[in-house]
Formats: sequence, C-alpha cells, structure tokens
Amino acid sequence: MIERGQAQGVELASGAVLRSRIVVSNADPKRTFLHLIAAADLDPAFRARVAALQTHAAAGLKLHCALSELPRYDVAGGLTETQLREATVLFSPGAAFQEAAWQAALAGELPTEPVVAAFLPSVYDPSLAPAGKFTWSAYVTWAPVQLKRGSWPERKAEMAENIFRVVERFSPNFRQALVDYRLLTPDQFEKEHFLTDGNIHHVDATASQILWRRPLEELAHYRTPVAGLYLCGAGMHPWGEVSGAPGHNAAHTILDDLK
Repeated sequence: MIERGQAQGVELASGAVLRSRIVVSNADPKRTFLHLIAAADLDPAFRARVAALQTHAAAGLKLHCALSELPRYDVAGGLTETQLREATVLFSPGAAFQEAAWQAALAGELPTEPVVAAFLPSVYDPSLAPAGKFTWSAYVTWAPVQLKRGSWPERKAEMAENIFRVVERFSPNFRQALVDYRLLTPDQFEKEHFLTDGNIHHVDATASQILWRRPLEELAHYRTPVAGLYLCGAGMHPWGEVSGAPGHNAAHTILDDLK
C-alpha cells in the first residue's frame, strides 16, 4: 500500500490491512515491483528495468531422497567415512562438465550431466529418517525455466534419471539404496514458493547483476524508489545461499534511516 510515494503497510489476500511506515520485502524484485505494487505507483521506466532483470538462466532443481543405507563415494584422497558422511559432496568433474550443463540450460534442454551438490540432512537431525535410514538432499544446476521440448511435469522423470546417472558414477551403491525421491522443478518453485522463474537466488548472479549493481544500481543499497520500502532477499547483495547477509545489511540500512 503506497500513498504519495510512501509505503503505508500491506493489504493481505484476505483483505486485512496492516499499517506500517516501514515495509521490508523478502520477495524477489520482480515479484515485489511487478506483482505486489500497483503499476500506477511506480515510474514506468523503473518497472521496465525490473522486468528486464535476468532471472531465467540459472534455475536449479531440488532433489530429496530417502535412502536405505549410506551412499559410498569413490573419492581419491584421504577423506574418512565420517568426513564424507558429514560433507557436502559436489559432483562436478571439471570446468567442461559445468559448461556443458550451463549451455544445455541456456538452450532450453535438460542437462544430461547436471552439476549436483548433495548432503545428508539426517546425519545432523536423526529425526528426519527411521533408525538406520537416511535422507539425502541435492541442489542441482543448471536447469532451464522453459523447456524447448515438452513441459517439466512431462519430463521430470527423465531429469531425475539424468541426475541418478551422474551420482551413481561416483556412488556405486546409490541406486540400490534409493527408496523414494521427490524432484522439485522451476515451475513448482514458482507455483508453491512464489519465486519468479523458480529462481532461488531471485535474480541471476551475472556480471551486470552483482556487487553494486545487484539487482539494479538504484536498489543496491536495499532502499527502493518508494520511501519506507526496503528489499532484504536473495536478490540483494551479496545474494542468497542462506547466509542471512542481505537481511543483516537491510536491517542496518533501515536503522540508519530511522536515526
């Protein structure tokens, strides 16, 4: 809710109104300015700049698996079983491997060999799985928001198979340990979590959208063209990855403005 260029609070879907002179949005910039604020309350040129932000290229997938036993990893070096069990394991053998996954996503294709970063949540919280069983979660990059052929619901099983092939190259018992899985795709991230283009980082971390230009130069200090409205999410510097840093920085900006 904006009056005379000043944030006045928010109106919920239920119609309830919450008045406040400070509003902090943890939604992505496109969601905030293109969907939660009336177009008449923003400069058209600013809205066009927000709409042009790149959000479509760096989508990722989330894979949750139930395993009947610990995965065994074929890793060179002196890592112990405990270290492998507690580590985040990155399946990405070289720059060419990463480049192929990125180019496939840019072309709207499913990466046949995606980059996978996985860990075992139940090692840290045993309540997540029955005794002797395990949960295994992975973030998978990169993936196209819009597929050139077919849809995500139609090709989800194919994508899961691509992931499993990569993993079992380095974890030979993974397939036999797999009890069940759930693969979350960009369309689900957008529908279920309101992330534009399913982008968990809110906007892509390209050269023109990082540091003092994240997501735009006029937004980089957590303030917005609307007085009293601030951004604190992953679309802000330094970006996401559950660091809490964008929220920390936004909070200090707000406190400075309230002095």
